[in-house]
Amino acid sequence: MEGQKVAIIGGTGFIGSFIIQHCSAAEKIVAFTREPLNNVPSNVENVLVDFSDWSIIEDKMKDCTIAFSCMGTTFKQVKGDLKLYHWVDVEVPLHFAELARKVGVKHFLLVSSIGTSPTAKGYYLKMKWEAEEAIAKLNFESFSIFRPSMLMGSRKEFRLMERIFQYLMDGVKFLIPSAYKPIKGEEVALAMINQADKEKVGQSILYYKEIKALL
Repeated sequence: MEGQKVAIIGGTGFIGSFIIQHCSAAEKIVAFTREPLNNVPSNVENVLVDFSDWSIIEDKMKDCTIAFSCMGTTFKQVKGDLKLYHWVDVEVPLHFAELARKVGVKHFLLVSSIGTSPTAKGYYLKMKWEAEEAIAKLNFESFSIFRPSMLMGSRKEFRLMERIFQYLMDGVKFLIPSAYKPIKGEEVALAMINQADKEKVGQSILYYKEIKALL
């Protein structure tokens, strides 16, 4: 990644914020966010957008060779609005990927989730599958899909159930199948940065074991 120009959406989120902090080798990181970033490294250009005028994003993405998509929300944050939920988790990442492909990005890296499937019971997992499948059809030279299970670490927003599960799972994680083991959000970010340096890997799906191997 040294000397390359990188684009990212979801930079205010849990994993995306770690990517921005640790992506020091990049010549420039163009971070498209709806809220301003604070205390970012000197190589970060923070572009404030509402994801309605994509011409601005396309212009700023020129010469980018790597793109990270860490966009996502929760049912609670969208207040039960499934249309908005879909827009954030599927439509925005897909449009970002389409522009990335158009400007010549070589490696597109996507944060998804364990359990994605077109037949998943939860709407969230169905959406993640939809995003994966749609972006895969763009045929990037390298497309890396990260499917972590529960993310560990401190978030900006408080999630009670997640905190409870983190506490419970910490004591029994040795009993959990590998792909479903909890992992630190910062570790996922570091693994994504290391994976981004790989060229012509085709489509790769990375679970807990593959993510940890990159650290």
